[in-house]
Amino acid sequence: MFIQITRAVKILLIINVVAFILQNALDQFFGANLFTYFALTPSILVFKLFFWQIVTYSFLHADVMHLVFNCVVIALFAGELETLWGTKRFLKYYLFCAVSVGVIYVVIQSLGLSENSSIHDPIIGASGAIFGLLTAYGILFSERTLLFMLLLPMKAKYFVFLIGGVEMMILLFSRTPSAAFSSLAHLSGMFMGFLYLWFETRWRQKNPVQRTKKRKKRDHLKLLVNTPEDLKNVKKQFESDEHSDDDPDTWH
Repeated sequence: MFIQITRAVKILLIINVVAFILQNALDQFFGANLFTYFALTPSILVFKLFFWQIVTYSFLHADVMHLVFNCVVIALFAGELETLWGTKRFLKYYLFCAVSVGVIYVVIQSLGLSENSSIHDPIIGASGAIFGLLTAYGILFSERTLLFMLLLPMKAKYFVFLIGGVEMMILLFSRTPSAAFSSLAHLSGMFMGFLYLWFETRWRQKNPVQRTKKRKKRDHLKLLVNTPEDLKNVKKQFESDEHSDDDPDTWH
């Protein structure tokens, strides 16, 4: 497994690190309280209409270890996905997972679907989007061998099932609300990532893009002449083709 720091991966890493530094520096030395404005708090989003929180929360982190873990996972797994998909498609998928996790969290907290639900509890971190990336990696590179815990060789598809099972166990049996909600965010990212890929695949099957034919037509009409000698050779080729006995009487 090779680490690929592609364009979007570099952007995500820089944003996460810079946001963490600004968050802590401005809050500590200037009392800016950026956490209130950019963390995802259901009550603030709903009543004060801070809709940007549905995106910005994913770039804030609680501590250094939280930041380092998420950045390491992005560096390890996101580069190959961006290389396969392209920057635009990769960022669309990443932001979809992040926003989806935020929406699910707001709905659960606002409707009181959990015993510990509170619309005043904020959530931060890129973990939901990152677990969406892991799901995509397990699907698209299912036979790739990974080192689980840096010791145990394991195929990517089994790795994704394993971490999904662990998060499910934490969600069902955790006694602390924070751990349960973290696992819920992780599982939401995995589930929404899977749905995105499933619907995208179905849509592409029903709406194939005929790029090959268009490209062939453009190439057929394209003529490049570099030197006068090339022009003579092309002219001779056309003259020989025009008087060829093998040409059919009619063209269709």
